[in-house]
Amino acid sequence: MSQCTYPSCTQLAVAYKQASVLQYCGPHYADRWWNRQFPGQTHPSSDLRQAVAAEWTLTIATKVEQWDFEKESAGFTLEKTVRAGVRKVAGDYVSRDPQYFQRPINGFGHSYFKLKSGDEENSFGVYAAGLRCPDPLATKPEGTTQLALDYKINKNQKDKVCQLITKWLIEFEIGATSGDRSRGYDLMGTNCTVFVKAACEVADIWWMASRLPAYSSSKGLNFTQTPNMLYAALSYSSYAYDPLMPGGHTAAPQGLLAVYYNWLTSWSKTPAAKH
Repeated sequence: MSQCTYPSCTQLAVAYKQASVLQYCGPHYADRWWNRQFPGQTHPSSDLRQAVAAEWTLTIATKVEQWDFEKESAGFTLEKTVRAGVRKVAGDYVSRDPQYFQRPINGFGHSYFKLKSGDEENSFGVYAAGLRCPDPLATKPEGTTQLALDYKINKNQKDKVCQLITKWLIEFEIGATSGDRSRGYDLMGTNCTVFVKAACEVADIWWMASRLPAYSSSKGLNFTQTPNMLYAALSYSSYAYDPLMPGGHTAAPQGLLAVYYNWLTSWSKTPAAKH
């Protein structure tokens, strides 16, 4: 492995761009990404780490093709997870395919978040190809349903979210360039919804979606989140909205009591998914 080509840096290079002509250590790759110094690559509109605005909006959003997929897929997912664990012990004697539950029609979904202050807004999401800003799926394609929720955060919370973005950016780049499958995108581990969950957690915002037991080749048996699980949680919130609809939106409370309030009053609400 070669040395970082950033001036006076003695760290080993882990990120490669422009046909491997430029090679950087993780921190210097992140600096150049934030400062829009990779031609032909998408970047944030500015280095948000240096932004000094006191007030920000953190928007979490998710989109799905089948809004009731979580309910319809519960039995199928549980059986497939159990079979994966048993198969690891028993080998080929156990079928990998569920026999008692049918696969739901469509489980496509994607989660992302936005940071906004004034007229500047940036969307962030992760894919198998890495972290992307702007998120290319932050618009509503035909046949999907989308929900979002806004939180008002301060500069300190924004800074923590930017630190998280930097961390995931570096990890995903290392995973892509090194082939290390334990670092980077994992559909049943470090996926797009887990990325959004991590952003909420570093900003001290209570995460409202449930968790799903899952098995992946890199993480093993673990708990994960999916876009449909986040959609199900958002659909009962009084503050959730379609992010592509015009108009102002009321920011949601951030605390645990606010989450329980939404849950307790959800019995008298129609899920937003059915509107």
